[in-house]
Amino acid sequence: MIYRSLKDPKFRLYGSDVLDEPGFHRLSAAERERLKTVNPDAAWHAHSSTGILAKFITDSNEIRVRVKLLMPASMEYMSAVGQCGVDLYVQTEDGRYRLLDISRFDAKASEYEAGLGRFQDGKRRRYILHLPIYMGATDVTIGLDDEAFCCPVDYAVKGRVAVYGTSIVQGGCVSRPGMLPTNLLSRRFDREFLNFGFSGAAYLEPEVAAMISARDDLALLFIDAEANAGTTDLMEQRLPAFYAQFRKSHPGIPVVVVSRPTFAMDLYDASRSALKAHYRRWLSKFATACRRRGEDVRFLDGSRFYRDAEATVDGIHPSDGGAMAIADAYGRTIRKILSDEESYR
Repeated sequence: MIYRSLKDPKFRLYGSDVLDEPGFHRLSAAERERLKTVNPDAAWHAHSSTGILAKFITDSNEIRVRVKLLMPASMEYMSAVGQCGVDLYVQTEDGRYRLLDISRFDAKASEYEAGLGRFQDGKRRRYILHLPIYMGATDVTIGLDDEAFCCPVDYAVKGRVAVYGTSIVQGGCVSRPGMLPTNLLSRRFDREFLNFGFSGAAYLEPEVAAMISARDDLALLFIDAEANAGTTDLMEQRLPAFYAQFRKSHPGIPVVVVSRPTFAMDLYDASRSALKAHYRRWLSKFATACRRRGEDVRFLDGSRFYRDAEATVDGIHPSDGGAMAIADAYGRTIRKILSDEESYR
């Protein structure tokens, strides 16, 4: 078996524009340093490999992975595989990518090796490897049979979708990386997604908007920050400037503003429920005002993602079922705006 860095040209990496730097992070070292001055928590979460994935073809009968992490899993309400693991999808004969295997490892480990599937027929197959979503991978290598063929795979659809938001966008608390909503969507639409979810730290700084807008080939932006910025009047204070900063570089790209989903506490916390209703109206009005100026801004009502908190792990963060419901709602919006068809490849 021969081990190669996941940055070897035999694999194609997606989900980040800064993979020429050490590790597998979403913002560059310089961007993280700038972000520390205004939001150190977001700067930390920018180390996470959320939404970064590799696409490749190989005929190897065995696939193994070695992963080094910034630190071990540490969240009590999210699985170690969800935080620090990887999962491997294989394209089946019907064209869909389906789960093949997950990494199994000591949850206290900061590095591990795992097998990700075995075949016996030596056929060439297409694969997607999803990297950890709540921890930064500092090094990833893939082991393939000595004589195995391997080459990269491109997305069929050009134009990337960026999603900015909270821990929900970052993937809390799905069971494994492939269930991250942006990973679900990238497989469905055969299109690259850039995940800018920052757990507990989506506070709409214009500096973050500038970093997102520095990415090229964008087709659509989702702003899904209410669960953090909408706990006070911060959303009203900052969203206009965040949006204006993004528009400087991307004047014609459609933007979707998203209200938050239902939380368990909404049942009995009258003030929180009232604030949720307020921002649902305010975000809808914000989108309408932008359209009246000739700008393509839509509103997506997160209260319709799922009926109640049974779709969550802890009353806030979606389970796998909740994540699929969010992906479905985003997907309907994407189809409407970009006329994409779900390929399920």
